[in-house]
Amino acid sequence: MDYSRSENTKARRKQASSAKKIRNKAGILVFRLIIAVMLIGGFAALGAGAGMYMGIIKNAKEISSITVMPDIYSSKIVDLSGRETTRLKGEENRVYILYDDMCQDLLDAFVAIEDERFYSHSGIDFKGIVRAGYTALESGFEQTQGASTITQQLIKNNVMKLTKNTVITKLQEQYLAIKYEKLMVEANTNDKKKAKDKILEIYANTIYLGHDYYGVMTAAKNYFNKEVKDLSLSECAVIAAITQNPVKYRPDYKPEDNRKRQESVLDKMLELGMITTQEYNYAMNDDVYSRVKQPGEVESASRINEAEDGNFHSYFDDALIKSVVEDLQKSGYSKSVAYNMLYNGGLTIVSTQDQEIQGIMDKYLRDDNSYPADLYKTQIQYYLTTTNRVTGDTKNLEFNETLKSTERLDELADEFRQKQLEPNDDYVDRRMYIPQPQAAMVVMDYHTGAVKGLNSGRGDKEGNLMFNRAVEGARQPGSVFKILAAYAPALEDGLITPSTLIKDEPFSYGGKQFSNWWGSGYRGYQTVRAGIVQSMNILAVKTMVNTGLDRCFKFLLDLGFTTLVEEEWHADGKKYTDIGAATALGGLTKGVTILETTAAYGAIANSGNYIKPYLYKHVLDHDGNVILENPNEERVVMKKSTAYMLTDMMQEVITGASGTGKRAKFENVDMPIAGKTGTTSATKDLTFVGFTPYYVAGIWFGYDIPETMDGSGSYQLPIWRKVMEEIHQNLEYMEFQMPLDSVAEVGICMDSGLIATDLCMRDGRGSRAIYQIFERGKEPTETCNVHTVVTYDTSTGMRASEFCPVEYRRTITGVVVADDNVSDWSYQIAESIYNGPTCIYHTGYRSQEPFTFSTPNPNQWQPSETQPPDYVPTEEPPTNPADYQFQTDPPAVDPTVDPAANPVTEAPFVAPSVSEPTVDPYLQFPESPVYEHTEEPTIRLDDNPEMPTADSQESIDNFFSP
Repeated sequence: MDYSRSENTKARRKQASSAKKIRNKAGILVFRLIIAVMLIGGFAALGAGAGMYMGIIKNAKEISSITVMPDIYSSKIVDLSGRETTRLKGEENRVYILYDDMCQDLLDAFVAIEDERFYSHSGIDFKGIVRAGYTALESGFEQTQGASTITQQLIKNNVMKLTKNTVITKLQEQYLAIKYEKLMVEANTNDKKKAKDKILEIYANTIYLGHDYYGVMTAAKNYFNKEVKDLSLSECAVIAAITQNPVKYRPDYKPEDNRKRQESVLDKMLELGMITTQEYNYAMNDDVYSRVKQPGEVESASRINEAEDGNFHSYFDDALIKSVVEDLQKSGYSKSVAYNMLYNGGLTIVSTQDQEIQGIMDKYLRDDNSYPADLYKTQIQYYLTTTNRVTGDTKNLEFNETLKSTERLDELADEFRQKQLEPNDDYVDRRMYIPQPQAAMVVMDYHTGAVKGLNSGRGDKEGNLMFNRAVEGARQPGSVFKILAAYAPALEDGLITPSTLIKDEPFSYGGKQFSNWWGSGYRGYQTVRAGIVQSMNILAVKTMVNTGLDRCFKFLLDLGFTTLVEEEWHADGKKYTDIGAATALGGLTKGVTILETTAAYGAIANSGNYIKPYLYKHVLDHDGNVILENPNEERVVMKKSTAYMLTDMMQEVITGASGTGKRAKFENVDMPIAGKTGTTSATKDLTFVGFTPYYVAGIWFGYDIPETMDGSGSYQLPIWRKVMEEIHQNLEYMEFQMPLDSVAEVGICMDSGLIATDLCMRDGRGSRAIYQIFERGKEPTETCNVHTVVTYDTSTGMRASEFCPVEYRRTITGVVVADDNVSDWSYQIAESIYNGPTCIYHTGYRSQEPFTFSTPNPNQWQPSETQPPDYVPTEEPPTNPADYQFQTDPPAVDPTVDPAANPVTEAPFVAPSVSEPTVDPYLQFPESPVYEHTEEPTIRLDDNPEMPTADSQESIDNFFSP
């Protein structure tokens, strides 16, 4: 055995080598074990990660091409020509436009700054993700870059609706972006370019661009007052610059910051070859920020009704919005859903409003010069909300006061607040100052039912969906209701004609004493026409009572009135109803709105065909589908003959010498008008509704809190005339169309209502014969039995004999009245003369040419032919035409008198007595005078050979007054 050093070294080396080998084998084994464990752990982690990822994906929202669309859009109101008039902004002010309506520079700007590989990736940008990760690692996560594609932003905003992502939501967003793009490609016939264009369109309509502007349409309108397709390159870059941070880069708020971002947009567009160097330089040098508008500066973007101050809707829009909401509710939507659809659903409402007509109405109704200065007052509406800090109880209180001076208004409101506040109360208050009196007006195309204009009064509008006097203000209509409640149903039922005589006399019904608006005095028998023209109360009440109160009430309901009360018990234990005689005079429980009253008169103008008034034609949803169509509620409520007879009579309200609506007659435009005035007790409400062959319009005038208006009254008529005359100034003249198959025109006597005779035309006042309209088959068949003729001796007061001297003979053609009622000797024949004896005192004592007295034909009665040229009567009977009530025009106002509140106190009219005849000293008095009476014959129209034939219209017009 060798123990030498070398052998020992070899042995040690060999031993060490063996140990090393063992250690190496052990290390390899451990390494392999570690690798195996790592591989197993890696696969396990990978499996777990895959499972987790699949779980995240599984919990992602379902998606389709529809769900990615933005679901909040501003609605808009457009007129019949499609021009936008009003924008209804809800949670997000957005108007959707199509890709083809956008500027290509704007679309390119979004792609350049937000997602330059948009048209090449499939929903997510891997290069962008790597770039963003590298930047974050390199900067120690101090710098970050966005890696979201345009598609991912759509998913985040419109599907997931997130403001901030987590790892999980980011993975879901990426997954849904890929899935959505695949769906869009399939939906566009596998055309990836078309799919990408659609995604970009949706994105441009979705993004938030500062203020309350959502989508490029709203931003373009409000920042530059332009359509999107009209934006310049520099303006496109300004809008695209906002997207990264809508607060920091808002061009009207921080133009310097937006400018830096805008330059980056332009740089990127140049880099990607989207624009030329020349275009780039021009855009960079453009002073674009001088054109940026401030909020509210662009009225046309969301308000085109210039009549309203601020950004509030007009009264027409308010009424329209409420109408649409009501109709949506009738279609099955709840009220909250209906309002959400209206403000957030992107609806397009096609309005009936005519901007020109609306502008004319606004000009006159908002003008303080349209209202008498001596009536001016100010009303304060004070709203107080109190909340008790201890109990949490809340109270909403209101205080109203109207004063001539404004000095005390605030003081009174403060006093009211102090009285209402309790210990521990916090409060919030609001004050509104409203000029008084007010007016409300509606103009309507009665042929279609479309409301063309609507105004609710003067003064600044201080909110949306406020009280609307034209639509919601139920007021007493006064005599306007006589036509609707009394005369129309009576004519319809054939109970009266325009020439029917009704006696104006003291009248009571149901325990109420009725009187005429002029106070004391009555006019005896008057025709229906006279009753309408002169607005006679007694005739209207009698007509309604004789027609039947229930019948007349039902007739009013058919005319569309919704505020009438059939029966209502109040807390005071009293029953209130509008089925009463006072309804004929407009004395109602709640009143009626001027909109419904105007529509009712529209039925008369429209030949008896009622059309419910409407403010919109139809409503489209965001995709252009019709979801509401105006129902065009229409029905026949009266015969054509009834409607035309009323129209014909109401024209005289405007043109007649005693018509109460003379101030409504146009001054410079030739156009027929028919209408009716209305004034309530103590002149608290003034109303007028009139129509032409084109439009019907109604106006109300008064204080919001009813009170007496002193002065001459009829304040509503000049406003109505100015509005309607300007509306008609360029319209062709047109007559009301007479329905010849339903009515006939007959010459009648206005005093008797029967067929006129030659005597009617020779009345001392002038011809009393007029054309009158009757329903065919119901024309009068009898001739006038009122007019007669008599020749009397002025010296004896007896009927003249053949021996009476010419200088004492006087012939009167007219009507017989009681002696005490003679006030006009030109046509009134004293009863004592007409029924008295023929003169027998003149016996031919003085030599004279006997007067030949003949009665067969009044045309032969020409006493002037036998009188010498220099004849002057010795004495004329007293004549005082001013005292004759029928010829006296009533005042311009038409204050309907409430019999209960305004009892008649004036003394009745007393006509002058007949003067004693002049005595002739040369008369021979026989001892026993013989009294005899020869009655004058009644001459029928067709008995007179000089009367025109029926087919001679020109000749007839010469005989009859218009």
